[in-house]
Amino acid sequence: MKMMMGLIIAGLLLLYSSFYFGMKYFDGKVEKDTYESALVYDNQMQIIKKYNIEIVDSKIYTSGSKTFVEGFIKSDKKLNLTEVRLEYPSKNSKIQQDKEIDGSSFKLLFDAEMKGNYSIVAYINIDNISVRLEKAIYIK
Repeated sequence: MKMMMGLIIAGLLLLYSSFYFGMKYFDGKVEKDTYESALVYDNQMQIIKKYNIEIVDSKIYTSGSKTFVEGFIKSDKKLNLTEVRLEYPSKNSKIQQDKEIDGSSFKLLFDAEMKGNYSIVAYINIDNISVRLEKAIYIK
């Protein structure tokens, strides 16, 4: 009987803790229309594969508290780089950064407060379609 009560109490504690952490850490992000989002993603992936598009990070270096990321968009077809930015996915916060875009090449300058995984996110226009590119990098 004592063992049964212990198991019931342990089960309730486990259930309570899963609800607690689920409510605490769920950010509420849910795609409105997952089917439409998946179609857009598939279309973008087809364009990326068709024209062999990728982000190439040619230089990543740190000087003091500043970090510089230089790179370009490699493609088999001429494209228009419209926006590029750096994101820190684990914090999901905005990074103050200076950026310079010249054709398909870019330079980013920011304060790297945290070492770790970052993402270079670029938006290009190709065949009048906006395509989102992403590349993971590690800042030491």
